[in-house]
Amino acid sequence: MEEAGAGQVVGAQEPAAGGTQAPPRVADPVVAALTEDGAASGADDVPLLPAAVEVVPAAAPAAAAASWFKDRLVVGLLMLTLGILMSLFLYDMGTDPTAWWGKIAAMTTTQWFTAGFLTLGIITSLGLIFSPSRNFLRVWTEGAAGLAVVVPPLAGMINCGVWLAYGMLVKNHNVPVVVVNGTGVAFNTVYTAVFFLRSGTPRLRTLCVMLVAAAVAAMIGTIDYSIIKTCDWEAEDVVGLSGAFTGSLMYTSGALVNMMAAHQNRGVGGFSGQAVASSTNAFVWLVYGWVQNNTNMKISNGVGFFWFLVMAAQLVFLHFKEPHQEETQDIHRRLLAQEP
Repeated sequence: MEEAGAGQVVGAQEPAAGGTQAPPRVADPVVAALTEDGAASGADDVPLLPAAVEVVPAAAPAAAAASWFKDRLVVGLLMLTLGILMSLFLYDMGTDPTAWWGKIAAMTTTQWFTAGFLTLGIITSLGLIFSPSRNFLRVWTEGAAGLAVVVPPLAGMINCGVWLAYGMLVKNHNVPVVVVNGTGVAFNTVYTAVFFLRSGTPRLRTLCVMLVAAAVAAMIGTIDYSIIKTCDWEAEDVVGLSGAFTGSLMYTSGALVNMMAAHQNRGVGGFSGQAVASSTNAFVWLVYGWVQNNTNMKISNGVGFFWFLVMAAQLVFLHFKEPHQEETQDIHRRLLAQEP
């Protein structure tokens, strides 16, 4: 239900046969977040870092496999989204098409509003979950990324895990919550594994960050269990409150990574793809939570929308701030050199 990575320049390509040197190829900004020289992170449409970083090419089989997936990534994610939506529709309406029209005709205005907003919320949540996919595919092929890249997926994994537990605890189970957040746990686990195996960041550092995330998750679980056992609170209420906290944590981690990227790139390029996905998801669920008077939704997604306003204010400030001419020209030169 919820969150959120500046780039690097890959060394200039070898001169072509005619002796003309090709322009430097620019790697995705997210995968170079917080590199060893202190660079910040961004997302796949955020401009690049001024500093050049040479990337060791991935092995041929890995590159070939990644190229195959890249060509089919968008279509595959769209088909997965449609499959999830259709599965939830069949779960709610049944598998008999002749009964669908009767159920649809009997729906009230309130039910139409709830169903429409839930469908939109599921789409934006899946969009947020899928938004880092292209970046981590590049991590796999280019083999270089800064440590900050893995923080939002870890925060997203914790948040989705909490809301998955919430969906299992509510009466009769909340199947949409279980399905969407189960998908979030699976994808964020894959992102984390790709980073650990292929990022080029020392694995001990990555492991330390992962252990911190595991400790946070264990602490949340322990606190929830203690409150449920010692206080007269329903389990779903306790876990839902924890979900508000972890959702706020997810939005905050993604926003900070994107703000560091924007600062490093002087705001050139505007909002990153992940920032757009995160802000859209926060807005949709904030409106739904407000209409339904759901405090947990209002807390976590209110934090997400707050960070959208902060990121927007930062971009406005950077837009009107006069950067050094050489820096501006360098950023634009790298953007123009970026591969489509």
